[in-house]
Amino acid sequence: MAELGTRELRALLDCVREIRSGADVEGLPERVMVAVQRVVPSDSKFWTDIDTKAGRVSRLVSPAEIRLKDEDRLVAKYLHQHPVYMYAKRTGDDSAHTIADFVSPTTWRRGPLYNEMYRPRRIEAQISFTFSTRPGHTIGVILNRKRPQFREHERTALNLLRPHLVETYRDLEASARARQALAQTQCIIEDVDFGIVALGANRRIQFANERARRALALFFGDNRARGADALPDEIEGWLRYRGASNDATPTPRGPLLIERYGRQLTIRIVRGAEHCLLVLTERSATIDLPPLIALGLTQREAEVLSWLAQGKTDGEIGAIIGSRTKTVGKHLERIYRKLGVETRTAAVARAFEAVN
Repeated sequence: MAELGTRELRALLDCVREIRSGADVEGLPERVMVAVQRVVPSDSKFWTDIDTKAGRVSRLVSPAEIRLKDEDRLVAKYLHQHPVYMYAKRTGDDSAHTIADFVSPTTWRRGPLYNEMYRPRRIEAQISFTFSTRPGHTIGVILNRKRPQFREHERTALNLLRPHLVETYRDLEASARARQALAQTQCIIEDVDFGIVALGANRRIQFANERARRALALFFGDNRARGADALPDEIEGWLRYRGASNDATPTPRGPLLIERYGRQLTIRIVRGAEHCLLVLTERSATIDLPPLIALGLTQREAEVLSWLAQGKTDGEIGAIIGSRTKTVGKHLERIYRKLGVETRTAAVARAFEAVN
């Protein structure tokens, strides 16, 4: 494998960033056609999409003016004659290869594929690689030149780019499936009595129902400066602090509780295979004592838990009920034991569950 210099590596990183910058799989081919020019300059480029199960072949050509009148039909007709495609199909080796790796220039120029599709566009050198994201579906990325032949460091660059492109394609396909599923269930989601926020890659908002949008606006204010699909800083920080396993499926160990304007917002996570949901429930921050006493607490323990749920510290609770801070701590220990919880947050969550 040929080594890349500093300039080539920087170009490769820029290319990867540009490819990953889009939000939909439909726009990926055109982004690749533009970005790959940074890494391996060429006179023209093809993105060939082959779906053998559906019997469909389509091709994006850049620049568009060199596209042949019957481009897709000719690709389907001569696909079995393309040496790189047939080699990849036979061996499973999807890495970058040139036509010259498999056939001499003289033999290549005698074939109908060259004469009908390459000679009219004065294509004499070609390098390409393929990848597949599901059975029966193959994509070829093809770079063409009039001259000269492609060099080994350019082959290396494409082989380094290829896995990033594969992962980007898979991520965008997964996001598209998630958006489709959400769109199909949107009517149901809008009818529920709690907020739902669906997160995609990099913890960006893919969908939020009306209740979620209202709750986010009430508790966190105008967030438009960061973008319509950005989470408020407080939620973003909670996800990071609680040990997100990856961008798409964070795994916090407990709910996030936000209290403002006499209201409390509880945020929990429901994990999915390809995305995760934030479930937002909103309730009054005022806690009545009878439901807490019904949990098995004494009158004084219920008072302590009620003030705790309203965001008071141990010292503040002690001042309110006329006890020492250490005594409040003892009350909390008994409250935790009776409720079967270990933290203040969990005890407050139980309190709000009891009164709602």
